[in-house]
Amino acid sequence: AQRSLDHQRVLKCALLRSAPPTTRFQPGPARIELDGQTRQAYIGTHRHRADRGPGLKAGSGCLRATIKGYPPYQFVGAFPGAQQKTRHSMGTPKPLVPTSDLVAKNVAHFPNESPEYRRARNALLAEEIELRRHLWRVAEIRRALPPGGELRQDYQFEGQDGPVKLSELFGGKDTLILYSMMYGPQRDKGCPMCSSMLDAWDGEARHIEQRVALAVIARSPIERIISYAQTRDWTGLTFYSDPTGDYTKDYVGERDADWPGYSIFQKIDGTVRHFYSGEGSSEMADPGQDPHGAPDMNPLWVILDTTPAGRGTDWYPTLDD
Repeated sequence: AQRSLDHQRVLKCALLRSAPPTTRFQPGPARIELDGQTRQAYIGTHRHRADRGPGLKAGSGCLRATIKGYPPYQFVGAFPGAQQKTRHSMGTPKPLVPTSDLVAKNVAHFPNESPEYRRARNALLAEEIELRRHLWRVAEIRRALPPGGELRQDYQFEGQDGPVKLSELFGGKDTLILYSMMYGPQRDKGCPMCSSMLDAWDGEARHIEQRVALAVIARSPIERIISYAQTRDWTGLTFYSDPTGDYTKDYVGERDADWPGYSIFQKIDGTVRHFYSGEGSSEMADPGQDPHGAPDMNPLWVILDTTPAGRGTDWYPTLDD
């Protein structure tokens, strides 16, 4: 079911309509009877963040399935091992409108533009719509990942107010984002690229934290990290030191590696699991392209990509910008 991902759809909260009320599913590959045929599927777990209707209360668990060639069907489900006792159809979303039909609705026209410009711009608009749809599909596939591994240990960090464990960083949320900044003891100053991105995140942190917990980790002592944050005027982000390097070793790279890292953890029924980490690297970059992630977490590049010169091939932000 993980092949031909462009043709897959994530079934929100799915116990498929052909499944009897007592069906049990476990995360992982599955074969499901649908429309009289056996279909390949992949089952993952999902927890509702807000009330979604009868039987879909905030915090309730459900199953989420990905099936090749099928649009979403939505039903109440349960976490692995729990019997399915209720089922509530959320309806079937309409098929996506062809891109060309959407572009035909575009009424934009600017002074003195040529017919050639308008044709090229509409062709670009079609690609932008496809990009938006692809980003949405990738996000759905990411959310449908099976449960990741449990923590090997409850990693201990040092904060401004003293020691704190990873499990204590959720702040009442069920999801935690940890960004590992390149600012180890061997660095005189922080990484310009990390710093540029955190400049943007600092302003967004209060919005992000309405849905998930967010923190920044570095290998330097906490006093040094806080001092650097003050020089950058970061007031919205929360910083911690990884004094032993245990967390860095398990989720970033070598214990003293000067590498960035982006990892997400989930806490469900008191158990913390790894959900996702950025895994791109310079070895995966296309010729002539910088190995930024997809989607790119730094709005700097997203904005520059809309300009005539783009992001350039040899320009990078500096700490003096």
